[in-house]
Amino acid sequence: MPIRTHAMSAAARQEAWQSLPPALSRIREAIERSRDILGLSDGWDGEAGRRIEEASWCRAVDFLTRQAALMWERFGKILEPPDITPVPDGSIDIHWDRPDFELLVNIPSLETATAGFYGDDRGRISIKGELDIDKVNEGLALWLMKT
Repeated sequence: MPIRTHAMSAAARQEAWQSLPPALSRIREAIERSRDILGLSDGWDGEAGRRIEEASWCRAVDFLTRQAALMWERFGKILEPPDITPVPDGSIDIHWDRPDFELLVNIPSLETATAGFYGDDRGRISIKGELDIDKVNEGLALWLMKT
């Protein structure tokens, strides 16, 4: 059964990503490491970088958890861990940068804003658009199967 993280309490959400199957332990570890971005204060980048709100980080974690669970449960594929990094505008980038492709998903700081994404397979195909991060996205899962 797919992990559902929308509208969960903080404790339930943490339990969801901490209880990912052992095969997805590298995703769990990437999420745990990314928690450090919550300690950044305004001006963290030496300029006007806004601190990262916990709600934004939770949306990023929820998105990543759902995508990893979808790939594992539906396709039997292990999602490689992305870089999870802060952006000066208060948003969060989830970035897979591999030799044969990349995918960048930007989780906005505003809950009502739509996430943007960009992907490139280093030569033939590039994709760009917006997505609803509250739902699993099979199209992105197929793109990520290049990992």
